[in-house]
Amino acid sequence: MPKPKLEMVFRGIYDYYHLPIPEVKWYGEIRPEFEAVWSFDCLELMQDDAYDFTYSQAFCVTKVEYYGFRNGDSASVLVHPDAVRWILCFPIVRRDEKYVPETNAIKPDDDDVFWTFSSAAKAAPDRPPVRAVPHMDNLSFLSPQHGDNLALVRASKWRWNKSRHTVSIRPQDIAEMELILDSEVHVF
Repeated sequence: MPKPKLEMVFRGIYDYYHLPIPEVKWYGEIRPEFEAVWSFDCLELMQDDAYDFTYSQAFCVTKVEYYGFRNGDSASVLVHPDAVRWILCFPIVRRDEKYVPETNAIKPDDDDVFWTFSSAAKAAPDRPPVRAVPHMDNLSFLSPQHGDNLALVRASKWRWNKSRHTVSIRPQDIAEMELILDSEVHVF
């Protein structure tokens, strides 16, 4: 049986938490599906009050239903909890009307910066290359371990895979690395 195609969807939240998976109220009825957006860059569409989100949840899922909950915007989706394979929770800040992951040392949108997970980023000369992705939306191409932190890696050299979704970075080519300490993966 072929592996299901995995996708990332995102929600903004005000407090750090992974579980329970959120429910949605639909015309007064509690439904198991939850609302999300299909791209991290669309997270501000979930904003419905004056308070900025402080965290984002990134869900790696096998299936979404396009939904249009925010004024019919095509960026919105409904997700059934059974489709969730893993959840990542990480801190965010709002800059120029867009949300960005909260980092201390590395600017996340530089051309030589990639996203990965702490278990893959433990660089040592004898370790295999680190697999990473250039965008948050591509995290589904990685395989985090339960309890992993989100990590940023600045690389002096990297090699694209055939589909150009991930890169391989040799440990000696890692120029800088930052763990997002207030982040965590929960694998189902």
